[in-house]
Amino acid sequence: MSTAAGSSTCSRPGCPAAEGGSCLEGHQPITSCPFYGRETALISGLSNSATPTNWVMFDSGEPLGQHELDALLRQRHATRVAIIGERDSGKTTLLTSIYGCFLKGAFAGHEFAESRTIRGFEKRAFLGRVDSGLNQPDTPHTSLSDGLSYFHLRLRIVGNGRRVDLLLSDRAGEMYRDARRAPSKLLELTELFDADWIVILLDGARVANPVERTGAFHAVRQMLRALTDTHPQHFSNARVVVVTTKIDLINMSQDLLDLVHEFEQNLLATFGTKTAELSCCRIAARDPTGYLEPAHGVSDLLQTWTAPIIIHRGPRELPHGLKSEFDLLLKRTTGSWQL
Repeated sequence: MSTAAGSSTCSRPGCPAAEGGSCLEGHQPITSCPFYGRETALISGLSNSATPTNWVMFDSGEPLGQHELDALLRQRHATRVAIIGERDSGKTTLLTSIYGCFLKGAFAGHEFAESRTIRGFEKRAFLGRVDSGLNQPDTPHTSLSDGLSYFHLRLRIVGNGRRVDLLLSDRAGEMYRDARRAPSKLLELTELFDADWIVILLDGARVANPVERTGAFHAVRQMLRALTDTHPQHFSNARVVVVTTKIDLINMSQDLLDLVHEFEQNLLATFGTKTAELSCCRIAARDPTGYLEPAHGVSDLLQTWTAPIIIHRGPRELPHGLKSEFDLLLKRTTGSWQL
């Protein structure tokens, strides 16, 4: 039994649409939601013993908040990648380019297996498609009000079938700008402390602009210094990749390529001993000119994230006084563990 067209009734319990708000599932227009315009009693009346036992609750498909993230991590291990980049540096474009590559088939030695955030990927990828009606591909910006969220990919390694789960962070670039300027704010960026990989983006468009070049280099150097100087006990174990985006704008000038190379070498010399691993790479997630292949350089970056992490452990130092056979066995135990 349905209500009249234009009714604000929603049969989904707790949905703000029932009070004239937006759709809980994010449907636009709101009338496209299957719960909109139906009597609440159809569902709420089944809330007790009459609730069907064969109902299946699906993921919303939107980026994961903390609650959804915790639920997924209770089910399986996942590699967490914190992507640091200021506004317009290419964070969202990188995310959508990875997703777009898997829509075409196997990529970087992996096949697409699953995503808990496929709706979020699709919404952000839309402006880069012909269907959007735009003359040039675009990518929506992450808003400050969105806070921290994660995109999820489950991949199957071609050849051996091993599955890898990736969680890629998404946060407004303004937060990273403020944190590098005031390192005390780093504690608010929880994704950095939980990450298996930290990716710092160097905006290639700013490097190609003589007016903004110095500021672009400074932003990356300042962020690395904030991480390693403010919390050395944590980030000395971090695995960090500095990624120069929009390399298509830099490839046109050998002088610019030399500047980027010199900058990368200086970073490695200055911060290489302050982290567990520091490397650099260059990508063009989207080259409007078509000179570079789609997602140029992204394959190597993805393979870095999905490679097994080998942890080498030496002999354990036991507290004084522990001499049981079990303690001695632990002391003799050495080796490597793969995560």
